[in-house]
Formats: sequence, structure tokens, C-alpha cells
Amino acid sequence: MATSTSGGGGARPWRTALLTLRDESVASPTPLALLALLRRLLLPPSSPSLAASAAALSPHEVGSDVAFLAEKAAAVAPCAGAADALRGVCHLIREVMCKTNTEIDSSGWLAVLTFLHELVKCSVEGACLKAHCDRTSALNTLSDCLQILRFLSKDLGRCGSLTENSHVLRVLILIISCLQAELNMTDKSNGSGISSHISVSTNNKNYNTWDMEISAFSMMEDILCKIASSMSEVLWQSVVEVLRKVMDSVTSRNLIIESSIMSRFYTSFLRCLHFVLSEPKASLSGHVAGFVANLQMFFVYGLRSSLPSAITPKENKTDSQSRSSGRGRYKPPHLRKKDGKTNDSLDDRSSDSESSRYDLGSSDSDLSDTDGYAKNGDRFRSSKARLAAILCIQDICRADPKSLTSLWPLLLPENDVLQQRKYRATLMTCLIFDPITKVRVEAASTIAAMLEGQALVLTQVAEYKESSKLGSFTTLSCSLGQILMQLHTGMMFLVQCETQTTLLAAVFRVLILLISATPYPRMPKELLPTVITAMCGRLLDRNSNKNEHYALLVNVLSCLEAAFAKVPPSSDVFGVLIDHCAGPSLAQQKSSVVVILLHCIEEEMHFSVRCGALQVLRSVVHNYPSCANIIWEKVRDIVLDLR
Repeated sequence: MATSTSGGGGARPWRTALLTLRDESVASPTPLALLALLRRLLLPPSSPSLAASAAALSPHEVGSDVAFLAEKAAAVAPCAGAADALRGVCHLIREVMCKTNTEIDSSGWLAVLTFLHELVKCSVEGACLKAHCDRTSALNTLSDCLQILRFLSKDLGRCGSLTENSHVLRVLILIISCLQAELNMTDKSNGSGISSHISVSTNNKNYNTWDMEISAFSMMEDILCKIASSMSEVLWQSVVEVLRKVMDSVTSRNLIIESSIMSRFYTSFLRCLHFVLSEPKASLSGHVAGFVANLQMFFVYGLRSSLPSAITPKENKTDSQSRSSGRGRYKPPHLRKKDGKTNDSLDDRSSDSESSRYDLGSSDSDLSDTDGYAKNGDRFRSSKARLAAILCIQDICRADPKSLTSLWPLLLPENDVLQQRKYRATLMTCLIFDPITKVRVEAASTIAAMLEGQALVLTQVAEYKESSKLGSFTTLSCSLGQILMQLHTGMMFLVQCETQTTLLAAVFRVLILLISATPYPRMPKELLPTVITAMCGRLLDRNSNKNEHYALLVNVLSCLEAAFAKVPPSSDVFGVLIDHCAGPSLAQQKSSVVVILLHCIEEEMHFSVRCGALQVLRSVVHNYPSCANIIWEKVRDIVLDLR
């Protein structure tokens, strides 16, 4: 910045123009007279010299002048034909801020924000629907507005008040609406679902509408992060409505574009949606169906060309309709090459598509913010968009679980849970197939939230029946029963195969809620015994380190406690309890459920494991008292040893 001078000639053009404007404003001129004054003083052909001359003044003086100029410009907004003057003032303010260190106080920024709001509302909003030259001019002005808002964000930092941030949010809502209207017009003129703006050089910010919209959503995201919990209901409704319009627009052609710029756009947009959905100020019932249908499209964003088509578990007893697809377990590319096999669909990818290597046994390092992206081929970091979409579903589930009940078939599978769904993905698709652990953990948390919110409905309504003919009507109760069956299949697969500690903890939480919510008397009779047998098999696992093993055992025992506590008692579960207890061989006796549980309360086991096992045995005795004589002697000896 140039050095300040008290009366230097360098500052004369700016100082003369602003002092004249202040003097003339004392007489309170009419809006039309004020408009003519602005045109004469500040918007002549030589106006570029004004911004340069302002650099010779102190930051405080320039800031005061800019706030005053914005206040007067806002006053002429209702005048007919004021659009060009308002745009000129906006461009001048932006140039001044670029060339000086402007210091503007809170009241000054509110004046600037009021001006921007009037500018976009009166002179830009309509231009976005007119001829190409008008739209180009409007985009230039929107670019100037965004630049001014960036200066404001930098100046306010984290100290902005609720009032200031609310004003910024209102301006951003208008800007986003205008940008989306421009994108819709461009798509309509191209007759294509892919706007030509995607291919425009990013060096030309005025015409890169997508980049401008990303910038607007990024600022909106920052503001919502600060004020989502305290903003007014009216403002919240305005944000929800503009986000709904944008989402409907970008998904209307059922085409989600995989590219670097679009990945950034989707991520920023979905994060804004997450912030408003997580702090609802009014009912979401009118938006739930639309949001869910559109959010589902992002579940496999960036992964359509790289995920396996199916997983074939070694044993899947809970799927009553097993299918032999002829496909074996998925092998990663590096193992496939060793076998002399290739897969063109995975090797030949376009420059605009993502690649991800599926690896079921993910590691803890995937949970970091920087790990996992390069390792898993997350080229455009599209996993951030997938994660944000899942978080939005989670928010909806917590805000309005009743409205979500009828949409469960959209979010959870009714069949083929271990089949990869490239075009109608579900939360189980994310949980089983996604290469990024963060995404898988949040998918599990969302399923848990769904089960928790609708446990009573599931217990009272869900009913499993064999699948009827394709295309025939399925009642909600039967649909929920099929979903519960598929959830059991998927969870049992993950419990038996997954090794990542954080993900396993999330899976076990889902399983506990699933067991508690499932009406087993209306499900296949072998379902609950299969769950119990699988859990006991996990108790025998010795592949993890000591601390991880204890945590695993405690989680498994919690699931078993929930399973044995289910009422009414089941004869099939009782059969599992007494099975092999008095078998002909020692090996058979050791595989008995009761023997495995009794082993968990022995002295060498960790205290938390022993407590968990005793809780399970208490549930067993409570629901199946005839088993008490089998375990009494062992439990008595252990209790006596504790004295």
C-alpha cells in the first residue's frame, strides 16, 4: 500500500469525489438526484484512477468512505435504470479493497452488506434470465460481490456477530440462486446435462460459474459452522429452500459428474446441507423424500468403475435365499496381476473418472484426514462428498425419523446385500464396499441411528416373508422384514471378516440395536441361533493383539446378552445352548456355547470380559432357567474364588 499523505496529490481524485458526495448528501437529495450524483462523481470514464488514488489514504479513512458510498448506493437501488450505476459502484468498491488495506467497522460492513443485497436483488437477479450480454455482465458483478465478501470474511474472521453473519448469509443465498439460474440457462442452451462452464479455463473467474458457486458455498459453509445453531427460523428456511433447489437441479438429469471441480462443488454443497439439517428450526417433512432420493445418488460417487460386483462369504447361513453367482472373492489388482489376470474395466479409466482399490481389511490409518486418499485411489477426494451425503441422511434420521420410515427401502437393501450396487446404492453398500474407513464408520452410525429411531415400529410391524414375484406389490411390513434379514446377513459377514478396530466397534453397535429391534418370532426361526453361533465363534478368535482382543470380546458379549435377553424365549435358541454340552468328544464339548461363555469368566480373563460374560449368563438363566444346572457349579466356584 502507498504511504499516507495529509494532502498529497495522489489522493486528490478519491478525496474530492467522496467529499463532494458527502457535502451534496447533507441536503438529503432524492434517490434520482443521488443516482445522477453517483454517476457524475464516481462513474466517469476515468474512474479507474479513483481506486488507485485511494491507496494514498489511511485504511481507516478509506474504510469510512467505502461504507458511506455503499450506504448511498443502496438508497438508489429502487430507481429505474440504476443497475449500471450499482454495478459500477460494486466494481469500484472491489477495486479499492484490492488496492488498499481497508479498515471497516461493524456498522460499515453492515452498510456494505445491505448494498450487496440490494445490488443482487435489483440488478443481477433478473439479468441472469436475459440475453447473453446481460448475463455476462451479471456474472462479472457476482464475481465482484464474492470478492468483497471474501475481504469481509478475512476481516471479520471468527469475531463476526450473529447479525453480520446473517447478513452475509442472505447475500450468499441470492448469489447462489443467480449462479444456479445461469447454470440452468447454460445447460438448457447446450441441451446437455454437463454445463460448458466446466470446461472454461479456471483463470477467468468471471465466467467460471462452477468455481464461483464453489466459492459461495465455501463461504456459506464457514458461516453455517458458526451460526447454524443460533440463526432464525426464517433464515434457516431460506437456506434449506435454496439448497433444495440446487440439489434438485444438479441431480435432475440423474447425472453426477466425476471431476475435480465437481467433487469440490458437491462436497461444499453437501456440507452446507449437513449443517442446516443438523440444527433443524422447523419441520423437514416436506423435504425428506426429495433429499433422501437425491442424497442416495452420492453413496458411490467416484466409485462406480472400481468396486467389485459381489462378495462371496465363506459361509452365509442367515441369507435364506442364497444365490450362486459363479463369482469368487474379489481380488485387488496387484494380486490379480500375479495370477496372470487382468480387468480392463479397472485398468482403463478416463482422466475424469475416479479409481479406488477395494480392500475389506482396512487399517486405522484410513481414519486420518490425509491418509487413505492417495492410498485408496481417491483421486478427486470424492470420499468427502460421499461422507457428507451420509451425514445428511444421519441428520434427517435424527430430525424426523417418522418421515424416513417409508423410505427405508431406498436406503437399505431388501435383497442381495453382498452385491455391489452401482446405480441404486444403499448404506450397506457404503458400509461393506467403500474403501475409506471414515465413510464406512459413518454409514454404520447412520444405520444405527435408523434402528434406534424406529425400534418400536420394527418390533410391532416388521415381518419376513419369502420374496414374491418380481414387480409385485410388497407391503411396508414385509419390506422391513426383508431389510432386517439383509442387515443380519451383512452384519454377520462384517463381524466374521472385518479386522479394523474402529469399524468393528461401529458394526457391533449396529448389531446390538439390530438384535434388540428385530421381532424374531416373525423372522426365519434359524436367524437368532445363527447370530448366537457366529458371535460365539468370534469369541474364539485369537488373531488380534491383547487390548484389541479384550475390546472385541466385550462387544461380542454385549451382542450375546441382547440375543439371549430376547423375549419370548425360543426353543431354537435353547437348542443352541444345550448343543454339544454333553457331546461324545472333548472337541465338541469345547465348541458348546455354554462352555465358551464359562471360559470367558475364568480367572485369567480380563475383568471387563468376565463381567460381560456373567451378564450374558444372567440373561441365559433368566430366559432359559433349565440351563442353570449346567452352569451353576462353574459360576459358584468362580464366585467363591472372588471372596
